Amino acid sequence: MIESKNPYQSPLDAKFPSVNSEAFDKFAFVAWPIVFGVNLILPLFFGWGLTQDHGRTGMFVALFGFLSAGWSLCLLEPMAARKLIAGSIITGVSQVFPVLHIISGTIALEITMRFGLVIINDSAPLGHDVSSEAGGFFTTLLVGFFLLVCAAGTGRILGFLLPASWLMPNRWRNVSGDPRRT
Repeated sequence: MIESKNPYQSPLDAKFPSVNSEAFDKFAFVAWPIVFGVNLILPLFFGWGLTQDHGRTGMFVALFGFLSAGWSLCLLEPMAARKLIAGSIITGVSQVFPVLHIISGTIALEITMRFGLVIINDSAPLGHDVSSEAGGFFTTLLVGFFLLVCAAGTGRILGFLLPASWLMPNRWRNVSGDPRRT
């Protein structure tokens, strides 16, 4: 006799690991906010000078979105999250000579000025006025996107250069084949 399958039954939870699952990477989940905070030093310094009251609200909403997206990546793709964290460490260290950060901020300001979200104001501390929520949000979103793309690219390159065991959770090191298999 053939057993019938229930078409309304949910699939196995293998694709969405829970906190108690073996696929959950605690190190990445804890390291992401630390590396994220280190990468905020210079952008937040310039962003605070550019934004006014409501622009700062938009800036913090975008920052919370990036923090949440990083945590989601840690839950869903731990290997990709570890590579992003490794690349973000390099991006954070590059703040010593902030060419990447200044170029990202300049491009983001130009784009948001074209859409009318940022106004040139000579009386503002840094020459631009980001006083709307949308202006702060989209300027932060663009700067963060540019820096995350650079960090992800650097992490991908580090994934090729470093031994795989450096970017792999301990429980995956003894598994042969696909490292995501638990």
